[in-house]
Amino acid sequence: MPKLSLEGGSIKKEGLIGVNQNFAQVPLGDKGIAGERDDVLNPRMADNYGIWEHLQRYRYAAKRCKGRILDVGCGTGYGTKMLSKEGNKVYGIDNSQKAIDYAKQNYPGPEYICCSAEKLPFENSYFDTVTAFEVIEHVQDPERTLDEIYRVLKKNGDLFISTPNLRSLIIRLKHFLFSTPYFSHSGNIYHLREFYYEEFINFLKKKNFRIISVYGQRLPIPKIDFIIKKIPFFYKIPILLGCPIPKYAMTIVVHTKSKKENENIIHFTEF
Repeated sequence: MPKLSLEGGSIKKEGLIGVNQNFAQVPLGDKGIAGERDDVLNPRMADNYGIWEHLQRYRYAAKRCKGRILDVGCGTGYGTKMLSKEGNKVYGIDNSQKAIDYAKQNYPGPEYICCSAEKLPFENSYFDTVTAFEVIEHVQDPERTLDEIYRVLKKNGDLFISTPNLRSLIIRLKHFLFSTPYFSHSGNIYHLREFYYEEFINFLKKKNFRIISVYGQRLPIPKIDFIIKKIPFFYKIPILLGCPIPKYAMTIVVHTKSKKENENIIHFTEF
C-alpha cells in the first residue's frame, strides 16, 4: 500500500513504481472541457479537496478488502493500483480506451479491461469486493450497473461506492430558508443521473445491498471555501466535518454487502 502525503502543495509518492513522468496524456475528458479522469497522484486539474477525497476513498476500501477485487470506472488506474497488495487479484474496468492505456502504462500490476459497467465480462459471483467510486452518476443505466455489480459479487461480497450528493448542506438550507426548489441535476455535463442522500441509500437497498457504513466527504463552507482549499492542512477541515453527516456532505461514501439468498437470482449472461 503506497504511503501518500502532501508536501508543499505537491504529492510525494512512496511505494509506487513504474509511474511515467510525462503526464500530458492524462485523459481528462471527451466533451471539449476537462472531465473527471485525472491522475490525482500526478494531478493536472485536481485541487487539494479532490486529491485528498479520491485517495481517502481508496485507502478506506484497501484496508477492508482482500481476494479478487474489481475497480469499476478505474480511470487512470491510480486507485486500482492502491487496491493491489499481496494476495489480491485486482481488475480495473473503464469505458475509455485512453484511460485503460494510461493505466496499463503508468500503474502496472492490475489487469485492465476496456468495457461498459453495464455489461461486465465476468462470471457470476466472481469477486470478493467491488469498488465504484464516482461512477454511478456517469452511466446511462444506473440500475443495470448495480445489477451487474450484484451479479459478479460473491454472497456477502463487499461493495464500496460513492457519488456526489445532489442535496448537500447549502442546497438544503436554501430550500428551507428561501423555498428554493430542489434541482434534479447539478449541471455537470459528465453526469447523467445524480442522487441525493436518502434516494441513494434507498436505491442501494432496493438492489439487495445491505448498508454496513456511510460517511460523508466535505461539508461546504460558503464564501471562504475557495480560500481554505488552498491552505495546507486547513483544507482537510471541511472534509472531516462532513464525515459524520453524509446527508449534508458534498459526497456520499457507502460500504455495503450483497444480500444473496439464492446465488442464481440474476444472470446477465446475454443482452
